[in-house]
Amino acid sequence: MQKIIISGCSGHMGRVVESLCAADPQVQVAAGFDILGSSDRDFPVFSSPAQFSGEAADETGTQREALCAALCGQCARQVASLAGVNKTVLRFVPENLLRLIGAQSLEQIDKTAFVKADMTTLLVRFIFPDGTPQTADALFSAINRVIERIAPLVSANGGTVYDFRHDGFHAVFSGEPADAVRCAIQIREAQSALNAADDCRVDIRAAIVSGEVLLGIIGDEQRMSPTAVSDAMDTARRMMDLCWDS
Repeated sequence: MQKIIISGCSGHMGRVVESLCAADPQVQVAAGFDILGSSDRDFPVFSSPAQFSGEAADETGTQREALCAALCGQCARQVASLAGVNKTVLRFVPENLLRLIGAQSLEQIDKTAFVKADMTTLLVRFIFPDGTPQTADALFSAINRVIERIAPLVSANGGTVYDFRHDGFHAVFSGEPADAVRCAIQIREAQSALNAADDCRVDIRAAIVSGEVLLGIIGDEQRMSPTAVSDAMDTARRMMDLCWDS
């Protein structure tokens, strides 16, 4: 037996709900609320929730508690789901990137969000000198093995990776240039560890340059991604190209 309370029970809609309940043997109206009151009903009617007490309250107390528990459980699941979505999105738009461009939340990220500041840029490239793995599975496994080992070194030194590529990534450091230098040294050390532990050798190169950087968001209405634009970036790319065969 489902017991309900009708708010506005003296109005037209309240009487419609009452008639529907009367037609269903599994539903009983336990009480009603209406500011005008009513004396011609088969259930107690109160002018405000503050007057709701006694037998009607006792009869519906368990139902209210069950409803509250269900709503709390649903809210908790929605919060957990939203937290999972936010965590997933932050894998594509790093939280530190939000801070750099002055956004307080993901909702503030659009093509008008950007920052112009002096930063240090780190470009990382790598190749497999013994030859590129020949199968898709082996290729992506080798690429991710390298990136998973060296990319965390950027955040550990105060930097932010904003663009992954199949042969490396781009990162910016808003602090001291020494942070990027220290990160590059650690990446080279990681290369030695990777080559000592795996038959698929990797050769990693890093270019560092400091200067004015425009860091912002580009794309269309369906998909956007972060990027950096600056003369410093162009210089770093040219340095990488000149030194690659050395």
